[in-house]
Amino acid sequence: MTAGVVESEAEEESEDEDASSITLDAANAGSETSEPGLPPEEQYLSLAMGDKLVIIDFLIDLVLNGRAIRQFVDDAELNVLNLRKEYADLGKERRAACVAELTDLS
Repeated sequence: MTAGVVESEAEEESEDEDASSITLDAANAGSETSEPGLPPEEQYLSLAMGDKLVIIDFLIDLVLNGRAIRQFVDDAELNVLNLRKEYADLGKERRAACVAELTDLS
């Protein structure tokens, strides 16, 4: 590998470490700002932006790993696969029709 490639890989790794430490810092920052006597809705509103983002990220992960969403994604992938097959078959039929038409003209 060249020096430039090694340097860029090292920069990417340090950026990943920085991002993970920011996430951890954001998760821990502001934990003392929520007031225990408030209802959960108001506690959420009083959190720091980093804490809110960590909560939203967690909730998104929960939803995406749920059975209903996983089934929907699997069904959609199967549907796309079938549509691609149909599109390929139509292309073959169209090419065959063009070839047949050209042979009739000659």
